[in-house]
Amino acid sequence: MKPERTEAEERELRVALRKLLSKRISRSALEARFGAFETEPAGGCDRLRRPTWEVRSCPAGAARPEKVRFSFKEALSADERLIEALGFEDPVVVSFDVHWSTRDLVERKRFSRPRLRGKRVRVRVDERGLVATDLQGPASMVWLAENPRILELRLTSD
Repeated sequence: MKPERTEAEERELRVALRKLLSKRISRSALEARFGAFETEPAGGCDRLRRPTWEVRSCPAGAARPEKVRFSFKEALSADERLIEALGFEDPVVVSFDVHWSTRDLVERKRFSRPRLRGKRVRVRVDERGLVATDLQGPASMVWLAENPRILELRLTSD
């Protein structure tokens, strides 16, 4: 059984993410908002695990990580402020993989992912609650999500 977050924990997590995204991402900012990292001996990354989510920062020990990945065991409900903080203006959901098994937020105009302070932003969302549209994306259907449920957030250096 998956652990569950309370509404207060959801809210705290969204606020911490918004604050993190408001500035350049650094290891010290990650640790100030989320806690101390442990180095993965074999993975070359630092990791922080919580019951309902985890964050990885790569490479290990980097003051300015090249890659940061948040994974949510229980999808995180995103509100409009978090979506805007991630750099989205008019998001829709598409699937880029051959089997349409994943769903990613992209900008409606160009079906592209935003960039935020030198990082490419990838947001993978839960398919529950999506509404199909008659729009056609580059390789898949297009869905709308009022308040998408985030499964994974990746921030990767250009």
